[in-house]
Amino acid sequence: MSPTQVQWRRRVAGGVVVLLASVTTAYALDSLVRVVLWRSHWQPGLDALARYNKRVTSASAVAKAGRKGTSATAVHHVGRKSGKAYVTPVWGERVGDRFLIQLPYGTGVDWCRNVLAAGGCTLERDGVRYDAVAPVIVPAAEARPHLRPAARRMQGIIGAEHYLQLDVRPADPAREDLPKPDRVAEGVFRVPGMWVSNVYLVETDAGLLLVDTGPGQTMRILRFIEAIGRQPSELRDIVLTHFDADHVGSAAALKARTGARVSIHALDAAVVAKDEPPRRRMLLVVILYKLLSRAVTADRFLSDGDTVGGLRVVHVPGHTQGTIILVRDDGVVFSGDALITDKGGTLLPADILPAEDPDLAVQSVERIRALNPRIILPGHGAPWTAG
Repeated sequence: MSPTQVQWRRRVAGGVVVLLASVTTAYALDSLVRVVLWRSHWQPGLDALARYNKRVTSASAVAKAGRKGTSATAVHHVGRKSGKAYVTPVWGERVGDRFLIQLPYGTGVDWCRNVLAAGGCTLERDGVRYDAVAPVIVPAAEARPHLRPAARRMQGIIGAEHYLQLDVRPADPAREDLPKPDRVAEGVFRVPGMWVSNVYLVETDAGLLLVDTGPGQTMRILRFIEAIGRQPSELRDIVLTHFDADHVGSAAALKARTGARVSIHALDAAVVAKDEPPRRRMLLVVILYKLLSRAVTADRFLSDGDTVGGLRVVHVPGHTQGTIILVRDDGVVFSGDALITDKGGTLLPADILPAEDPDLAVQSVERIRALNPRIILPGHGAPWTAG
């Protein structure tokens, strides 16, 4: 390579670095200005920022708001004077049968006044539309206890003093984009759309029982419960097969939202309570555990032979010290990570790579097979049926 080519490449690389640094700096300054204005509650500055958003960033934000997989909520409202239809992206969160929308620009913004004047609006979040009625402005101190930790942290950074509270219900249940029921055994549903591990909802005589929770899946699970014609308040038990974050990540939020009792084997309870770190896990897994799950204190410590929701607990250590499976009298086994399958439902050998005790993990697989299960519902993979 000639000296001229080397010099040219260095100049290009330097230009790219400068460009990236400039973009990062501009983004950081933009964020800093926004936070300073929000926290100042200086209305002229907030009004100017709102006008800037409407003219410069609104189009892209409106296009994304409310769509499946996005965090912003879209408010569909009608101008109180013009009668025109508008869409405004906001930070909103569903809490049971209500929505709480943060008001960082104050209570006098046009969209909020339109909703108050009309007595309601249509909200769209994560691809689902809701009819929203009975709008009322509430202090942040009243709304804050009902928010998820991430939303509370956001409110703490922005410093919004008020929220708009609305009562909601699905706008059109016949067309609502709710997860479709996936019945994998009598009275057992696999919650669709879980992006890491399987989550099972079991109908019992006492109510509903959830086997594992997945990380970041609280609202999807609650919506699924509604999709099968039940209510989140009917969730009585959350049983965790072991402490890994991909199985326990939403347990704390679901317990807080529904009041359900959380159960786990005593040997794994300290990890989910975050009193001790995950054992024998790679550093990356430990970091992900801290990011993907909140501490949750178990209401019941399970041991071999216990029953919960009509399911018998079998202690199968190996994957973790406190790994359990759940066995129903008709031969349905919830095997967690003690025994998993591939996408086609073929049983796989014991996964010894992440196991705390590989030898025990192999023995536990044999113990499960010896139960002669009729259906195996694994933590990963498709259901397996005998024969």
